[in-house]
Amino acid sequence: MENQLTTFTWPATTWLEGNFTSNNGLPGFFQRGGYDHANKAVGELEYKHALFLATLSNNSLYAKWASNIIGKEYSVLNNMSMKSYWSNVLATEVRQNQLDDYSLPSLQPLTTAIPASSTAAISSSSRKRNHDEEREMEQTATRPRYSFEEVDEFYIPGLNMSIGTFIGTAARNARSVEERKQTYFKVLGMNGILDVNDCSTGSQLEAAMKQINDDRLTQNNDNQFDHESSHQPIIMEIMKNLVAHLKTSTNVAESPVAVQFEQLIKDNELDRKEKEKKQLRTWQRIVRKNKIKGDKYERYMSLYLDVIKVHLYGSSIFDDSSFNSEQDYVIKIWSNLVEAIFRETGIVPHWDDTVSGTVLTYGLTIKLDLRLLDIINKSSPDYAIGEFAKDVYSHKYYKDKTKAVLGTKARLNHLLNCNKIPLNQVANIRYPFLLVVGFQVKAYTLRLVGPGLYILESEGTAAYPTTLSEIKNGGIKNVINLLDKFKDLCLVIKSYQDEKNDAHKTNKRKTMDGITDDNNGTSRYEPSSSSPNVSNPTAVQWTRDLWKPK
Repeated sequence: MENQLTTFTWPATTWLEGNFTSNNGLPGFFQRGGYDHANKAVGELEYKHALFLATLSNNSLYAKWASNIIGKEYSVLNNMSMKSYWSNVLATEVRQNQLDDYSLPSLQPLTTAIPASSTAAISSSSRKRNHDEEREMEQTATRPRYSFEEVDEFYIPGLNMSIGTFIGTAARNARSVEERKQTYFKVLGMNGILDVNDCSTGSQLEAAMKQINDDRLTQNNDNQFDHESSHQPIIMEIMKNLVAHLKTSTNVAESPVAVQFEQLIKDNELDRKEKEKKQLRTWQRIVRKNKIKGDKYERYMSLYLDVIKVHLYGSSIFDDSSFNSEQDYVIKIWSNLVEAIFRETGIVPHWDDTVSGTVLTYGLTIKLDLRLLDIINKSSPDYAIGEFAKDVYSHKYYKDKTKAVLGTKARLNHLLNCNKIPLNQVANIRYPFLLVVGFQVKAYTLRLVGPGLYILESEGTAAYPTTLSEIKNGGIKNVINLLDKFKDLCLVIKSYQDEKNDAHKTNKRKTMDGITDDNNGTSRYEPSSSSPNVSNPTAVQWTRDLWKPK
């Protein structure tokens, strides 16, 4: 038969006829044939040829099965089980070799092809897809494999390396891509940052779950696909416990003052038949005339009145969101709220795309939409930053989040590197930032929990009320509560900076203790020396340099 493949690298046809009823002979065919990852294409070619020969068999059941597989364009070779198998093969080979230059030996390519009759059912799109996948896997297999090890000593049950080592290794071996989401996770891994809230496809948590599953399959290789589904609940529970262990954020607390204003809103709801404008004006009048104890600087009154005014006089922003620009959301919705919440705190919001001097020292020229600065010393490091966007698009979200995370790590490192903060206190320092997309706001914090391991976590989310119903259901209060929490996080960072400034002023004064070298100051926030103190280790020893994408 012309173009027929006449040789196999092992007795493939005999084995397949005896095992085709067991999961279509997969992945046993590739295991029995001893195909390594570099020879995946050879193994698939031999499997397809064995199928063609099976259609000629006198065993009618065997021949019918083979015809069915061919008729379905060999889709069994591209299902999730097989993708997982080949990923596991590659991972196992890498772990065994532990080589910087990862290169697998190749079998001699077979010169003959599958007969035309057996390939007629394969569409051109299917062949192209298979070719692209094979080329991508071959590039992955032949690309130099980078080894990396962190000493964070945080482990997940089932993962044979520390968390810091895992995310760092994955990032260093990730493909170079332009896609924003993949770039975001590569930047995180290169900077030793674990995002404990993002478990979407391609995330670090998903990669960790997949690795745990692959390791379990390796340990149970003979029956790996029979047990694969049963592992998932266990792995999910492991990841939930990990996230719960690493997270420190608390629920967004309710502001007592906001609760009182909310009660005014509920007590003055008009009949549903009344017009919307009349209801809004009633709320406006009631909020204005009621002084709430604890609202010393009228922060919360301003916040409630501002939202009501937007609904009264600027409600067009809610009608056609596609027409709104990013600055529409900043100026008409969020700027007044942020300004009011930081009133009389010693922190001033600084708007428009500006670059922080702290970030410039790390070689970054990141322009940020919002920076929270010291009201007196504008050259002090920012207490927090924020990024705004008009629409919820994945590429824009991850682009802004990447900028915010890099800027926040630079500020956190600066804070830790310039001061002697004991290791038992460092995990309590949570550096905040805001992400705002349209009418939704999210607060995040970044903290250092171990050598080279930073944790990024969400502190809460809220949505600006866009309807009367949302106002009645506590929409204003929810936004205030989250911004209040964000303000408190900023004030904690400010307290460290204030104490540092006070200590600096004190140290500049000449005293008798200075003459006799008998200074026993006990500031928690002292300037750090360039050399670490082994007997009294500080957080500077846990920090890692900022890695920035080109």
